[in-house]
This record gives sequence, structure tokens and C-alpha cells, in this order.
Amino acid sequence: MSVDDSSDRYEDANFRAFLGYQLNRYFAIEGGLSSMTLENQLGNVADLTGMDISLLTMLPITSKFSAYAKLGYWDWTVDQPLIVDGVYYDGFGDTDMLYGIGLEYKVSTRFKFRLDATRYDAGDAEIDTLSGSIAYSF
Repeated sequence: MSVDDSSDRYEDANFRAFLGYQLNRYFAIEGGLSSMTLENQLGNVADLTGMDISLLTMLPITSKFSAYAKLGYWDWTVDQPLIVDGVYYDGFGDTDMLYGIGLEYKVSTRFKFRLDATRYDAGDAEIDTLSGSIAYSF
């Protein structure tokens, strides 16, 4: 994961769990929970957590391989205390857009491997993630 704005860049691991429903061969809905640890050059650490919902558009390339694009919203919070104009905030957050692209490989009727790149808007910052996952279909 990397977060870029005019002054900071973070490179840390993030974790995401998701559930989804395949509407048909071309569309799916997915919801997830994310947790990202942000540590700056001074050693200050904050946890960014969020819940998201996305619509995926699938493009089957072969019977086992497909590409997809996703678009959605996520509700995020940062747990690090902040003082703005003399006012103390225990944490802060918002609801913003997310979008990404990915590849999916069907190993069997139940298991899939996925690789995706997703950009999460978070206020004035953009969080770019590259993730690999294993999906299990019920």
C-alpha cells in the first residue's frame, strides 16, 4: 500500500477480508473490511480502517481467466488523535470513492486466485494498494 500526497509516502502491509455475490457472468457485488497501518518517517503510527462496497464488471478472457474493473465507496476512519485549530479530535474519517482493476484465475469451481490494484480516495490523500487474494465460492 502507498499513500501519496505532497509530503508523505507510506509503504506498509494492509489486510482486507471480503464477501461477494456473482450476479451473472459479467457483474458482481463485493463488500469488504480493510485495516491499514500507517507509519511516517517520525515513527508516528495510525491505524486506518474501513468498510467498502463495490460493483465489479467482469470480462471473461478464457474459461478460467478474466479481468475486472471495480467502482465503489468506502467509509474509513483513522484512530490517531488530532488537534485542529485548538480543537481535539479522537480520530477522523469520511466516505470516499474507490476504483481499481484486477485479474482472476479460476483454479477450480470453488477456488480462484486474484490480483488487483485499487485506489482508495481518503480526503485529500489517495491510497494505492496492490493485493493478491484467494477467493472461495459457496
